[in-house]
Amino acid sequence: MLKGILAVVAASVAYGVLPVFSKFILASGLPSGCLVFYRFFFACLAVAVITRVRHISLRITRYQFTHLLFFGITGFGMTAFLLTQSYNYVPIGLATMFHFTYPLFVTLVMIFLYREPKTIFKILSMASAVGGLVLMADFSGGLSVPGVLMAVSSGITYALYVIATRKSAFSLLPTFTVIFYVTLFSSILFGAQSLVSGSFRLPAGPLVWLAILAVSLLCTVFALCLLTTGIHLLGPVTASVLNMIEPVTSLAAGFLIFHDRLSVKSAIGCGMIILSALFISLDARRLARKEQSASEQLPEASQTQQPAEIPAAAVAGTPEGGEESL
Repeated sequence: MLKGILAVVAASVAYGVLPVFSKFILASGLPSGCLVFYRFFFACLAVAVITRVRHISLRITRYQFTHLLFFGITGFGMTAFLLTQSYNYVPIGLATMFHFTYPLFVTLVMIFLYREPKTIFKILSMASAVGGLVLMADFSGGLSVPGVLMAVSSGITYALYVIATRKSAFSLLPTFTVIFYVTLFSSILFGAQSLVSGSFRLPAGPLVWLAILAVSLLCTVFALCLLTTGIHLLGPVTASVLNMIEPVTSLAAGFLIFHDRLSVKSAIGCGMIILSALFISLDARRLARKEQSASEQLPEASQTQQPAEIPAAAVAGTPEGGEESL
């Protein structure tokens, strides 16, 4: 239990300081698209080594390839690009909070597109997220509209990726297999974009190289490994609640390192965004307990029932009155 908690907390802190390294790299003159290329290129190499050492298969079907290509670029690559770009306009803490509206968009899509039932926790989550956005979007203090739109858009694209991990053709693939392909596709796209647009740059000095490696290895691959370990030990619900440390870390880092200003309204709005994600976690916990209770009652019910008579056609291996099924 303690090992799982420490793993998730460490992963959340590593993810939370990613904006600090990213802002330092951007300040050195490296374009956002180029930073995304370097981040995913080195992450892809590291994940390739991990899959080799752990003997994790990288085989995928054509259908999975198509889904990984689309959602890898739109849901993973564009998320990183939009969020990184928003750091040029919005304080990193607020940018991360606007990005963390993605549970709201996931909830909306799952309710209206996949017909998931509305629950009190989901309603409270949506209300809290919308209220937090209203409080945080205080443009009177000079908050950049393009920066806010980019940060919120990164939440939308990431929501698409989160939904795809549950509903797409690659939903059953190992985590590192998925990460290998989405980082591969994203690095190819943004590398090509940087070359074509003439914005490709080499990092300006060893400190920038170290920051890029920190973004790729510490804040992406290492954090992912820790989070995966935490989810395995604690379960996804508990891990997702502890993962709320990530935006808090970004806020604290922005305040301490870059002296980002945070008004009382924005602070309350940030708290409501965190509360929104917490409501989603509570709803997931309620659902998990309900499913566990149903699975525990199922064996008891099966013991009290008499075995049903098996049709002769079923014994023969064919449907009644039909041909042999494939």
